[in-house]
Amino acid sequence: MAGAAHFLAAIATPVGAVTPLPQQATDVVGRLVDASTGVPVEGALVAIPAVGASTLSDADGAFRLAGVLDGAHTFEVRHIAYGTRTGEVQVRGGGTLSLELRLEPVVLGVEPLEVEIEWRPAYLERVGFYDRQAEGIGEFYDPAFVQRWGVGTWAAAPNLIREIILARGRGGGSLACGGPQVIIDGRLDRSGLITTLSATGIGAVEVYNGAYKVPDVVKEARPDPFCTTVIIWTRQWLNEYELERRRIVLCEPEEVAGPPPLVVEGTVMDSLTEVILPRSTVTAWITEPGGTRREQTTTADDNGRYRFCELDPRGDVNVWASFAGLSGGLAPVVPADTTIVVRDLTIPISRPGHLVGRATGRARGRSVVAAEIRLEGTDYTLTTTDEHGFFEIRELSPGDYRLLITHPETGSAGDSIFIVSGSTTDVRAELSSDPEAPSRILVSRRDPRLESIGFYARRAESTRLGQGYFLTREEIEEMDSERVTDLLEGVSAVREICVGRGCRIVSSQTISCPRVPIYLDGALRVDSRGADREEEDVDRLVTPAELVALEVYARPVSLSGRFAPPSHRCGAIVLWSSG
Repeated sequence: MAGAAHFLAAIATPVGAVTPLPQQATDVVGRLVDASTGVPVEGALVAIPAVGASTLSDADGAFRLAGVLDGAHTFEVRHIAYGTRTGEVQVRGGGTLSLELRLEPVVLGVEPLEVEIEWRPAYLERVGFYDRQAEGIGEFYDPAFVQRWGVGTWAAAPNLIREIILARGRGGGSLACGGPQVIIDGRLDRSGLITTLSATGIGAVEVYNGAYKVPDVVKEARPDPFCTTVIIWTRQWLNEYELERRRIVLCEPEEVAGPPPLVVEGTVMDSLTEVILPRSTVTAWITEPGGTRREQTTTADDNGRYRFCELDPRGDVNVWASFAGLSGGLAPVVPADTTIVVRDLTIPISRPGHLVGRATGRARGRSVVAAEIRLEGTDYTLTTTDEHGFFEIRELSPGDYRLLITHPETGSAGDSIFIVSGSTTDVRAELSSDPEAPSRILVSRRDPRLESIGFYARRAESTRLGQGYFLTREEIEEMDSERVTDLLEGVSAVREICVGRGCRIVSSQTISCPRVPIYLDGALRVDSRGADREEEDVDRLVTPAELVALEVYARPVSLSGRFAPPSHRCGAIVLWSSG
């Protein structure tokens, strides 16, 4: 605090002083300035508390306290930048007392002010990214996170998913999924576009563990309901300069003296679906007349178009394309009358899918024989269900289809289905002619792991022979049971016996079996001759939420070679978990 001598740096002689009279009123006026710079101090509180007089300094630092009675008074000034300053002032004789006060700034002990600024691109606002993030369902990686991870790198987008997202305990869904399914800007990535994205091209990412959590904006993408879903929003808000820098510009032929160069152009697409493959790498192999071979490479644009502008027309030219780690075959270029040769290229990205299913009556669950199976809008030949209601259509191009199943007596059902590349789509049709219980179609994708170990083949064979009981993951979830034992309530081949705190599953076919053997993921976990131990309780082995399939056999069954078939007549319960 400055002393009174410095605080009251100058006290002017009273203006118009008259012969002092007792208790005369004086107007105290003045100006506040910064002691170092001389800049006026605005907004300071100026007061003489003893007489109840106070005011604020104006933009020029000026202030006025009117009607201050004679006497010695404590003068006080308060300002956030200068603190509280006090001093003594002697008021006498009436008239006007003029002051100029020079204030020294104070060092304030203020805590640092933390300001968090969040930039929300309008594009992500429109697609509801931030609304879903606020709901807390799923995992969200906003532009700030992606930018922190990807600044200074051109790492591929799969690295971001693997190292940053899936490495945080998410995994890729069940073993059946073979990794996450990727949706880019609302569309299912069917051709591997993710491999062409760099980390700098990604704006935001959402991760879900089931289609029931996937937002409406991407429901039309028809993701698998049981696999991890990764939604990528690309940086569509890039400014014009950045967009121009990312744009791939095809070369333009130039006029040259002498024979014109050979120009080769075309479109790169998937060989099966004819979906264009943007940003593919295209290579031209040129074998010169002398036998020397050299090559040129270029990149297809966002429309899958490529062009070579300066190839030597005297040599043999072959072109080929690669995309997402896969390559197409060599395509020879045959010069035409013109110097521009159009040569479209294909890459085997997609693989044929298969459609299998079974039709039953919804009322009694019996097989529907000779039901007609049609795929509308295609040239596929009509097929019919066999004597057990089964049908199969192989070698279908991936994509959307309209499936129609009809029977003149049992009823009809139709639904849109999506054939996934290299996968088998499973259809369960329940036909009905009763409007009170209409027909329905249940569509699922076969678990590749279960298919490889023969689950579906055993199910079909068991259905034909009229023995065995099978549940898929979809059917298990639909039952919404808390215990595996509850899933077995409708199975006549087995029953549950509980003694004290322990329960066991026994065969309903014979009284010679203390319990039914139980296999979990191929390993025998409960022996038919085992003691009544709590750890052998089927409900302690696994929960319904962890199961992807269940098989129950009433009699001995020969399983895959990795299993030891039981030598007794107690049948078996076979459980397959998602782990």
